[in-house]
Amino acid sequence: MNLSMRGCVAAASNRKQISPLGVMLATGASLVVADRAGAQLIAPPAGESWTSTFSDQFNNGASDLAPFTYDLGNNGGWGNGESEDYTSSSQNVSVSGGNLNIDAIASGSPGNQTYTSGRIQTSGSFSQTYGLFEFRAAFPAGQGLWPAVWMLPANAPSSSQPKYGTWPTSGEVDIFESVGQNTGLVQGSLHSGANPGSEVTQYEKFSESGEEPAGFTTNAFHTYDLSWGLVPDSAVSGGQEGEFNWYVDGTLYETWEGNWYVPPGAAPTAPFDQPFYLLLNLAVGGNFGGTPDLADGSYSMQVDYLDAFQATVPEPATGAVMGLFLGGCVLHRPKRR
Repeated sequence: MNLSMRGCVAAASNRKQISPLGVMLATGASLVVADRAGAQLIAPPAGESWTSTFSDQFNNGASDLAPFTYDLGNNGGWGNGESEDYTSSSQNVSVSGGNLNIDAIASGSPGNQTYTSGRIQTSGSFSQTYGLFEFRAAFPAGQGLWPAVWMLPANAPSSSQPKYGTWPTSGEVDIFESVGQNTGLVQGSLHSGANPGSEVTQYEKFSESGEEPAGFTTNAFHTYDLSWGLVPDSAVSGGQEGEFNWYVDGTLYETWEGNWYVPPGAAPTAPFDQPFYLLLNLAVGGNFGGTPDLADGSYSMQVDYLDAFQATVPEPATGAVMGLFLGGCVLHRPKRR
């Protein structure tokens, strides 16, 4: 897998000031970066630390799009009845003002309106099994808009498809989904199944968890996290089960341990035991987005940063203090919550 690593900052500094510099410690200590509010990352598994595997801060203009490739066209509605055409135009996907901007553009007369937008992904540059995935973003309002940050399985080595077959048998992970007509909606989901006609969907909404604060809106910038790992379970073969946890601004609102469709003959952790890559898009219409009703114009999904981390067991420090300074960067183990 190809990894993109950029920069480090002191824990109390502003995340948007990260410079394009990758640092690894010979001692095995991991790099911990703070978000814009100075908060620590979600705690890693016991006895482990987070190591940065992908980081795009969107501070450097078009060069920040280098890890991504574009999905293009309408593709028959992308299997969801969507209405937009995805393009590689800078009108639909750009970097400016310290943000990745994915813009859906509506144009035309009522009943004949057309839509363009952007969908980018990391299948050619980054995929990962397990870890922490975090981004900070704000999303537009508008009937029929469907923003998402999600993951699909990478192709198996020397194969034209993922290890367990086509969708949904090899799984799908939705870190974030919402709709423009309900800016209080945040949903995290897993999809699996033997075939599209017998899909298993596991999901929860932030509002249904009892954790969503009054006045919450996806129009404002918030931090969204997904942690994906393994937990002990003596009741299953191999003694481990897959676990997913979804967070908004550090608040846990959803957890799933197993109960998805497991391909025949596979371990209980399958299909979510293979590398997945990242996708970001702003769809219009579709089964989830609903019928569009938009005024002509541009509707912008703004992503402040996108990061991924993997849990590693740190090597014992030899005479080192908890905080190490290297090249002006603070490296330390994260606080436990």
